[in-house]
Amino acid sequence: MRDAFTPLERAALDGLAWELSAVAPDLAGQIAESLPGQRRVQGPVFLTETIVDRQRPNPPEVTHGRLGTIHVQIDHLEHPIAFQAELVNGRLIALHGDAYGQDLTRVDLTGDVVDQVFRLRDDGHPVPYDLRDRADALREASPLRRLQANPDPSDHAPRVPAPEAPSNVALDVLFGKKADAAPKQARAHSGLAAQAVFGRGLEAPPPLDPGEPTEADLATVRVGVVVLAGVLFGILVFLADLPFIFAGIVVFWTARMALQKTAVESIARGLSRRRT
Repeated sequence: MRDAFTPLERAALDGLAWELSAVAPDLAGQIAESLPGQRRVQGPVFLTETIVDRQRPNPPEVTHGRLGTIHVQIDHLEHPIAFQAELVNGRLIALHGDAYGQDLTRVDLTGDVVDQVFRLRDDGHPVPYDLRDRADALREASPLRRLQANPDPSDHAPRVPAPEAPSNVALDVLFGKKADAAPKQARAHSGLAAQAVFGRGLEAPPPLDPGEPTEADLATVRVGVVVLAGVLFGILVFLADLPFIFAGIVVFWTARMALQKTAVESIARGLSRRRT
């Protein structure tokens, strides 16, 4: 496991969570559940990658970019270091620092070197930040932390089945529900109710002629005609050794005649009657 954040990194991160609480309210919780990754110091530039706990859900906000104006004054430096948090879709990925041209490679940044933390207002005036009073509160300020500690009880509550609506015999018979189980007297009253509503008794639709083809039968015949046309074309070309153009003309006109509506219906009707 990697070491924890240094006092300098912790001070900068807590200050950024304080400054950015309005635009990134989950930042404090992410800082509390993260570890430092790779660290790089190159002249005046300071960078620490952050590794947020993978089990932590993604924040609802989609804040993106490098944000913040937090400055940290440390020992052995004349000017403070400016820090920013880099966020991708609201998730903290790095801490950036800039020492305004001062060389950080010769300065110990791992010890307890923090002297003062402040942010800059839009007019350039500093606003001090008290780490001792605010750090612990900020680390627990994330709304997602509160949600994880107190999950919605409705997610684990037992489901109560909805009460079954009383059976309406008349509607059951009209729409085909429980028609066989209804007593004869109930069916008689249901028929009277339907006759009162519609002005006459309900008549059953005439039975379908089993010899008449359905739309599925017609579609099957069309597909079969196309397949047979392809087989016929292969026979004429490869077995009868006819030219491609002549074989194509013969197959085209044959298939066109067979795909006419009357021809398709006749073929499908014949097949349907053979099945019955």
